[in-house]
Amino acid sequence: MTEEQIQELSPDASNFKRGKALANTLKWSLLAVKEKVVWGLCKGSGSNPYKTQVDLEEPAYKCSCPSRKFPCKHAIGIMLLHSQNAADFTKKDADVWVQEWLDKRQKSSSKKKDPKEYTDEDLVKKQKAKEKAVAKRQRLMESGIAELKEWLKDTVQLGIAELQTFPASYFEEKGGRLHDAKLPTLGNAVKELYSNLQAKDWQKKSMETLAWLYTIANGFQQIDNLPIALQADVKSVVGVNIKKEEVLEIGDTIVDDWLVLGSKKETSLTDPQLKSKRTWLKGVKTQKYALLLDFSFRNAPFENNFQTANIFNGELAYYPGFPLRATIKHKQAFKGNLDQLSVFSNLTKYLSHYTEVLSENPFVYRYPFMVENIFFDKKGNLYDQDKINIPTQNNKTSYKLLAISGGLPITLFGEWNGNALLPMSTIAGGRIIDVKF
Repeated sequence: MTEEQIQELSPDASNFKRGKALANTLKWSLLAVKEKVVWGLCKGSGSNPYKTQVDLEEPAYKCSCPSRKFPCKHAIGIMLLHSQNAADFTKKDADVWVQEWLDKRQKSSSKKKDPKEYTDEDLVKKQKAKEKAVAKRQRLMESGIAELKEWLKDTVQLGIAELQTFPASYFEEKGGRLHDAKLPTLGNAVKELYSNLQAKDWQKKSMETLAWLYTIANGFQQIDNLPIALQADVKSVVGVNIKKEEVLEIGDTIVDDWLVLGSKKETSLTDPQLKSKRTWLKGVKTQKYALLLDFSFRNAPFENNFQTANIFNGELAYYPGFPLRATIKHKQAFKGNLDQLSVFSNLTKYLSHYTEVLSENPFVYRYPFMVENIFFDKKGNLYDQDKINIPTQNNKTSYKLLAISGGLPITLFGEWNGNALLPMSTIAGGRIIDVKF
């Protein structure tokens, strides 16, 4: 693994910094390797060294230190050491404590039944259990949607100003009921209503959220009357996601040289242990965008750890619905020149295109933004040569872009949500620069 990939595995920046300080052979009394497993003894504050072991293939980690971070700084340190100079590691059979860990993991893995071992009776039972679970979830969702629509109607009848009289706990409770009904995205939107009501333009933001919720609820209740592609988008918004394995089998595919334009990590509003990561790609030949969406629980590594400006050759399979979200079917390392990318020449043309996208699919929440001739002023405002401007989600990023551009026009990539832009990278001098904070 490269240092960048190891950094992606770290739960936070401070943990990686501490781990980097341990990437020093003087800190370790033992460094050993067998195939894809590395282990070592790291000097700590106590009399006994910490026993650290890492399976680089998965990756998987174990350390005797008391840290609750996963991987801990010792695991980060030993991975960095191995990436810097594998020759520092002694090739040998696994020590007893390492072999015990490997055996335990092997035993746990062997308990999982091989799909080939299922009998016809097993498969029938499994299918019935699946159908029962799907039917139960469908009933919960239908009930939650019906309750949401009634609440929305009552809210509009009373007047949205009435919402300002309610405390944050009211929206937490309403949003929580939607989570219980297996409608997490809608639940989060209701919870965020409280902060919208505190904004200066609270009328506009609140009505947009209420209208969006009503559109989704209506779409779900009338889903059989919608085009097939739009049905898939509605299901995705409310929380019914197709499995990756099925997408790989039936999804439309594109082979291209894929350029990584940027990524964004977020923590779930309802579960701080659940994290997500969005990675935006663009095909150099086809000019098609693709969004890779990964999830991580309890600091487990994300599946995709691409760095901004990476280029790889691969085949992507797209999820049903509006062609944005995809998953990687095959990939191989690729290094090439950054060819000319198609971009919009000004904000007016981009916003007109975005309007057309919404007319095709009103449920698009985040959409790729790539426009040239963008300027930034000292206040962090973003505008084009025609003085058309749009707000950004992060002023710190705008200041960084101002420093990069030096006041000259730049080509900018980011995520547009209809209200504000999240800048992610800029293209200048034939190279891509990550601009996220």
